[in-house]
Amino acid sequence: MAAEQVFRPPRGWGLLVQSLWLLGAAVLTGSGIALALSAAGLAAIYAGLALALLGAGLVLWRIYRLYALLEARYAIAEGYVRLQWGLRQEIIPLTDVLWARSLPLRPPRLATPGGFTGRVQRPEVGMVEFMAAARRPLIVLATSRRVYAISPQQAAGFMEALQRALQTGRLQGGGARSVHPAEWVRSPFGQPATRFLFLFTALTWLGLFAWLGLLLPRAPALSAGFDAAGRALPPRPLPQMFWLAAFGFVLVLVDWLLGLLLYPERGRRHWAWFLWGGAALTSALTVLAYAFLLEAA
Repeated sequence: MAAEQVFRPPRGWGLLVQSLWLLGAAVLTGSGIALALSAAGLAAIYAGLALALLGAGLVLWRIYRLYALLEARYAIAEGYVRLQWGLRQEIIPLTDVLWARSLPLRPPRLATPGGFTGRVQRPEVGMVEFMAAARRPLIVLATSRRVYAISPQQAAGFMEALQRALQTGRLQGGGARSVHPAEWVRSPFGQPATRFLFLFTALTWLGLFAWLGLLLPRAPALSAGFDAAGRALPPRPLPQMFWLAAFGFVLVLVDWLLGLLLYPERGRRHWAWFLWGGAALTSALTVLAYAFLLEAA
């Protein structure tokens, strides 16, 4: 890839807002776990677990939003413009660039600073894809295929670099390329080993949750382990130990998401296999742990 001149979006306010969203999601997760641990009835246990899983999903989503903001960049080279926002990447040959100018467009609904992303229809330019961190400065880049709204912190420098590239590199345009987050998921699942690990892990957790759900009405108390003398610890209601499986499930989910982020880079692909193999092993050990505790009870 040719030498690039890289421009970053403004991060300060966006990092603060996204971090606050992450904190709120973490508080929601903790509240769900606390409810599941303190509740006595089965319905309250499931409500707490559902709240915790919802919060965990929001935590993962906000972590990705922070990652996308930190990795966001707008690069200009002699033959192309490259826009990147998290796992979304667009390589635009200079021959496809029609015009670029500063326009005050309204961002997508529900978008917050640090993450003005998504496609919306605007009367000024038609369908536009936002890949911006702030409302201003906002540059609209029109191409023969699509219109993009970006927010380089050094807007004037970006425009000057783009004009120079258009004057000197228009005849050197390369092939266009569009990468969407879904492609990061499809790529590893083309390998049989990935599909096997995923199916093994998913079926293991489905079986575990179904098994524990059937046991809840019949096994009201269960020892959580043994003390130093080998005696069983005081039993606790099985519903209050259900969160152990939920916590393990969240860890396995994090392993899979991190693996999907690492897999596309060949130099880090072995770490993705390490995480996915560890997730499968964790799943099997969790089932064995519950089986051991139930047998001891």
